[in-house]
Amino acid sequence: MVICINTESCKFTYPKMPFYKPRAGCGLLLLCTKQLQNWLKQLPEGFLSIKTPCWNNSSENIVSSSLNVFKSSDIEKTVVIPGFSSFLIVEVLDSLNALADATMPERVPFNKTFTSDMWFVYDFGTKNGRKWKIIVDTCRYWVQELNNLPLNAIKYLDLTQTFNFGFRVTPVNTVVGNPSIFKVKTNDYWDDTDSYTMEFSVTNNFYKQGKSSMAVILTKASLVCDVSTIVLTVKSGCSYSKSMHYISPVSISAQSWLHGDPKDPYGFKLLKQLPVNYRPPSKLGIAVPLTDNFYNADPSKPRMRDYFAGSKNSGAYKQCANKSTRAECNCNDNEKLSFFVAFSDCKEKALRMKYPVIRLPVHFRVDSENEYTPLVSPFFVTVTEVNHRTNWEVAGTNETPSMLKMRAYLADKLNITLYNPEGLALNIYGSELFHFRVATIPGVSFCNLLDEFQIYVDEAPLAFPGQYLVSTVTAVLVGGIIFVIFMMQIYEINIWNKVKSKVRKKNKVSVSETSATVTSTSS
Repeated sequence: MVICINTESCKFTYPKMPFYKPRAGCGLLLLCTKQLQNWLKQLPEGFLSIKTPCWNNSSENIVSSSLNVFKSSDIEKTVVIPGFSSFLIVEVLDSLNALADATMPERVPFNKTFTSDMWFVYDFGTKNGRKWKIIVDTCRYWVQELNNLPLNAIKYLDLTQTFNFGFRVTPVNTVVGNPSIFKVKTNDYWDDTDSYTMEFSVTNNFYKQGKSSMAVILTKASLVCDVSTIVLTVKSGCSYSKSMHYISPVSISAQSWLHGDPKDPYGFKLLKQLPVNYRPPSKLGIAVPLTDNFYNADPSKPRMRDYFAGSKNSGAYKQCANKSTRAECNCNDNEKLSFFVAFSDCKEKALRMKYPVIRLPVHFRVDSENEYTPLVSPFFVTVTEVNHRTNWEVAGTNETPSMLKMRAYLADKLNITLYNPEGLALNIYGSELFHFRVATIPGVSFCNLLDEFQIYVDEAPLAFPGQYLVSTVTAVLVGGIIFVIFMMQIYEINIWNKVKSKVRKKNKVSVSETSATVTSTSS
């Protein structure tokens, strides 16, 4: 048999006996009888050729020893050559010639000879009645997910974050929908249980947002298998569940915050009940609050420390705006427990510390889905006081070379000093309420991570010059008393005896007057 694939014309020539069967764009199958084959063997070498212009005159020769010839019933039958393209017979020209299409043109064999036992003819057609059927095979494959992921999981990847997952499977194909967003590394091996395991590591390309699907396909799995394809959606962006939280230096339950009065082992009260309509002091003094934030607000009661024009012109309610009583503010427990300035109207208590507050450690954690990780570099942060108080400072931070470079680079853009969250500590030199906000700098996360916390500094000494005035007045009074006593001793002045004599004289006068009144009454 001679096969010409995708030729514009195929020509089998011999002087005096030409066979010419042109057909554009399809293959030509020539099955020869035994007599013709014997006759061909007697030809001198070089007389036989198959011309195929579209394939650079390359030829394919498959010699069959069978006596079969083409019939009209061979249409829609398939010539199968294992390992190469098959050929679908589309037309029978005569008993020796048929036209066929290659089912896989990219795997068409060239310059090869196939004996009769290397190719087969199958009837997959329907012209002579369908002699085949499609059935669903039993499930012979399985997959075991090693990280408890659902079949159609959605994962968020932030900057510098890596997503690792793995499967114990039969050999699979992996398809990444958007490879420009993520870098995917794979590692496959046979584990100790002689199971084929594939591990994936997905990392985010720097500062690119988007999403991509990753399909793990069991190519040979049956339709009756429970799992044949696992599709994971990975999003490069901020997860809705990712947040930053302040870690309090003392552990206080929500119930104690709302209804209790917790104390430490030494009897020191841990919480401070804020006064109604309280506002923290300003740099002008305790009696001159200038912030717009009220704490423990109650519109039915007067504003605290509302003495000066600056205090009267500042301050605005939030939850209690346009309300007449605190009950109408509708503060729930979550708002009462929140440290955010947006809910300051509902805030009733603050963490209490005794003056002075020196090197107060400040720690944060990042919550994301079921993960809790400490806030560390490169999540550099800025620290601000919400009510613009100034008598505090950052006492310590871990000044790494990367942080110093970032601080210098962003000095003009941020207009505020950035710090390493590792080893962060505060010194507070003022009294009463301090409300701090700590936020990560732009560029280290797709999320705007920030949190707030409040510290009430109690038992602080009087502010300057009050303490000095009290000391001076006390010293003058004590000195004056000592001087008077000293002068009385020098001049032997006995004030006590004179006081006694005056008291006795008053008593005698009062007694005589009483007796005279009684006498006149009896007469």
